[in-house]
Amino acid sequence: MDQIYKLQPHRTMALQGFDDYGAAAALWGASDTGFTVSGVFRDLADFAVLVLFQKDDPFGHPLFSYLRTAISTGLVLDFDVTWQGIQSWESLKSAWTDWNVLGYSIGGVDHTDAKWIGTPGITITCNTTGRTGASATFTLNMAGPQAGDKVTLWYQNQSFISPAIIPGNPTTDQALWWQGSVASTDQALWWQGNAAYNHWVKIGSVTYSCLEGSLNSAGVASNVAAQINASDPNCSCTTGGAYGNEIFIALRSGEYGPVAVSSSDGSGGATLSNYQHWVKIGSVTYSCYEGSLNSAQIAANVAAQINASTRTARPPWEASTTTRSSLR
Repeated sequence: MDQIYKLQPHRTMALQGFDDYGAAAALWGASDTGFTVSGVFRDLADFAVLVLFQKDDPFGHPLFSYLRTAISTGLVLDFDVTWQGIQSWESLKSAWTDWNVLGYSIGGVDHTDAKWIGTPGITITCNTTGRTGASATFTLNMAGPQAGDKVTLWYQNQSFISPAIIPGNPTTDQALWWQGSVASTDQALWWQGNAAYNHWVKIGSVTYSCLEGSLNSAGVASNVAAQINASDPNCSCTTGGAYGNEIFIALRSGEYGPVAVSSSDGSGGATLSNYQHWVKIGSVTYSCYEGSLNSAQIAANVAAQINASTRTARPPWEASTTTRSSLR
């Protein structure tokens, strides 16, 4: 029988879970020198969570598990990562899942995210050998283009419009498409039957917590919700649900995110955001946050701004909107 050591990669790692619907993942091929995590992910929100190390051994048989002791200070986590077919970990895009952070908890309480890039003590060296930025060239063969003709290229729900503005017909069509902003989330706190259990909701970098004590789940939710409403600068909330234990968290008026929200008792985390749509004419930008608006309402809002602010100067343009069956 092999001897088991603490911090031994293939003895201390585990796949905690994966999400969302239709996603599946597995940890395999683990050894002293490496491991592989692979899966099937059908949506941008799908992900898998890999636990690198736990101080205790929750999976080992009590007769063979290593003893619980404190981890010495000064330990350094150093490893190489190679990925294929997923979002790049060092990407600077706004993260819709936590690809850009290393999460950890101390004593099994709370949860902290340390970003791979920009966090003191974490150094990432990117090997870009053989990696080049994506590019493509499209050639459109079209006989007899007409005034106002244009080409729109769609990629990952984003449109890239190349309008053909011809003298004598100086118009262009700028479409504003609904992005599905996530402005609220439901985080449920469940009674654990443990007076020492610490329930919490984390918004951004701030954690709002409450010991269970003699409270039921509705009492815990009410306590945490009161803390959020009293002091959180980004979000406000209400409580409800069949048991009164659900906290409905939403961005405050004037806040647009992204703000990460998570909780202690099993609800899936969410990143709250409010997408900003805009049209720029010359040096002036006319914008509208999505909120609960659909694409037609967003377009009407921006068009009204353009017409209101340009009419005084009597410019040679005005904006109008057209409702299409593809707009949502």
